[in-house]
Amino acid sequence: MNANPPSQLDIATAAEIGRSCLFLGLRRADRAAMQIYDEALRPCGLRATQFGLLVALRVLAPVSVSALARKAVMDRSTLTRNLAPLERAGLVRTEPGEDRRVRMVSLTARGQRALARAYPSWRDAQTRAQTLLGEELSGDLIARLHTAVQALVPD
Repeated sequence: MNANPPSQLDIATAAEIGRSCLFLGLRRADRAAMQIYDEALRPCGLRATQFGLLVALRVLAPVSVSALARKAVMDRSTLTRNLAPLERAGLVRTEPGEDRRVRMVSLTARGQRALARAYPSWRDAQTRAQTLLGEELSGDLIARLHTAVQALVPD
């Protein structure tokens, strides 16, 4: 490592970072996709991230907060902040597990109904995103994203 780093980054290097950085590229793609899904889910009173948590809970629940955080690739505090409005709305429930130190999360009946009502809006957003990307890129992208998560997130 250079003991005396330059006082500023040259424009060409900054431009190259913007073109080649995996993180920046994924975040731009994430924001672009999130706009499509958030817009479609807004009439249902959900954001795309909330819909994703409800889907995960439909599959996994009851599940510990720690296990859900690992599955969602979130830290526990971020997950807890994201679950709070869902719990206030009566869509999810957290309660102590058999081991009182473990918090278990599950969908409520209201949460299951909200998820079912939001599904057509999600499907519309999914169709729109796939149409914009094209069938081949859409399928390739989702497969590669699954592979990337498996490579980047240790079990």
